[in-house]
Amino acid sequence: MRLPGYTVVNIGSSVTIGKLEVQGFINNLFNERYFRANASALFGSNLVLPERPRSWTLRLRYRF
Repeated sequence: MRLPGYTVVNIGSSVTIGKLEVQGFINNLFNERYFRANASALFGSNLVLPERPRSWTLRLRYRF
C-alpha cells in the first residue's frame, strides 16, 4: 500500500520569568490531514489510520 507524502510541522517555545516557566507547543501547526499504515493487521491486510489534527499544549511550572 502506498500513501501520499506529507509534511507535519511542530513548534514549541518556553520563557522563564523568575521562578515561573511557561511552555507552549503546537503539533501539526498547519492542520495537515495525513494517514499512516500499520504493519499487517489480521488476515494480512493493512490497517490505515488517520493521524491527529492540530493540537496544542500550554504548561506552567513554578519552582519553589
